[in-house]
Amino acid sequence: MNEKKYKFLFILLAVLSIHQFACADNARDFVQKGNGLYRADKYSGAIDQYDRAILEAPTALEPKFNKANSYFRLDDLAAAIDLYREVAASSKDMQLVERAKYNLGNCLFARGRKQTDGDLQKSVEDFQSAVTHWRSALEINPDNADAAKNIEVARLTIKDIIDQINKQKQAQEEQQKKRAEQVKKLKELLDKQNGLSQQTQDTQDKLEKGQIDRPAADQKYQQLSQQQTGLQNETQQVAEELQQDQSAAAAGQELAKAPPAQQNAAENLSQSQPESAKQSQSTAAEHIKKAIEDLTEQDKKDKQQQNQQQNQQQENQEQQEDQQQQDQQKQDQQQAPDKTAEQLLEKEQMEKKARQALRPNRQRVEKDW
Repeated sequence: MNEKKYKFLFILLAVLSIHQFACADNARDFVQKGNGLYRADKYSGAIDQYDRAILEAPTALEPKFNKANSYFRLDDLAAAIDLYREVAASSKDMQLVERAKYNLGNCLFARGRKQTDGDLQKSVEDFQSAVTHWRSALEINPDNADAAKNIEVARLTIKDIIDQINKQKQAQEEQQKKRAEQVKKLKELLDKQNGLSQQTQDTQDKLEKGQIDRPAADQKYQQLSQQQTGLQNETQQVAEELQQDQSAAAAGQELAKAPPAQQNAAENLSQSQPESAKQSQSTAAEHIKKAIEDLTEQDKKDKQQQNQQQNQQQENQEQQEDQQQQDQQKQDQQQAPDKTAEQLLEKEQMEKKARQALRPNRQRVEKDW
């Protein structure tokens, strides 16, 4: 996706003019001042003015919408999202609901983009939520071409990220397979080293018991020395491979301590010095064993991290579903007939008179895009 398509999503915000809600003259003045500051890119100052308007007219939702726009410009997405949700759930003005849901989609998409370098699954969830809100805006206004365009952009973005997630999962599976092979190699090295140590002990025991003579024992020690040198080279190769793998570097460094001990063992065996050889063989075996432990511990940490990410993703999804359910319940409650018809008509007449009083000198707010 190119950058222009992304920018398209984020700049379609505008502050609302004040004719759409009933409030006192001073509240109207605060909103006008806030709108001026907003257009001058002074968003913190605009928020102060909208807060004053809200104090004067607590039930008015347009100042909250404009305040949400300001938070968006300040990159405080969490605050903007909360306000847009409140406006969308509380307003009975469907045009305002449409705008709130549309901008809520923009916020969620922006938050999702911030997470593409980290938690890809959470990023996808935000993009999917953005699509949900843009669809809601389209249901209210089927002519909202921007929402339709944004949905297509989000779908392509989601597809790209899902591809990345699948590649990550594949990489994790390959890494786990590679780790299992590495552990297997180390265990094979340990078995070979223990086997050479046992043969050294057996040869020494046979010589002491008179089961073999000195020339036969020396010949056996020479054979074991050659085998020990071969194992040394094999161990060195595996250590270098592990050190090239960043996640296995610690195990590689530990394993790299084994070859010098194996070299000493080979030299001791070539000189028919079994006691010294056994000490060096034991040292080499300890380093190999420690490398296995390091590698196994790292594998455990990797799996724990993956499980934590999966649990976090599941928790985020559940929270998202809960929030959507709460928003829907709140909106349903707002639309419930909790007053008599006479009271509703009286309230509408009062609001109509207040709106008419505010309409003189109203100006269409210039869009910022």
